[in-house]
Amino acid sequence: MLSERITETVAIRAQVRESEQAARRLILRAAHLEKRARRPRADAGERNSLNAQALELRADAEALLAKISELSRLAA
Repeated sequence: MLSERITETVAIRAQVRESEQAARRLILRAAHLEKRARRPRADAGERNSLNAQALELRADAEALLAKISELSRLAA
């Protein structure tokens, strides 16, 4: 029983690490798109598109962070 619990905890922690890395990548990508949207040569349509994409990426990252929080409680 104890070994099963340890194995489960290790698996949860690995999933938390992977989710944290994925959330970080999403946030970095969103920041990059937002930076591109601020460039003077971007027209209004491109700005709107880039900002919309960045918003979606940040929402996905937020969902991953919520998952991380839930998983962290399970591993504790």
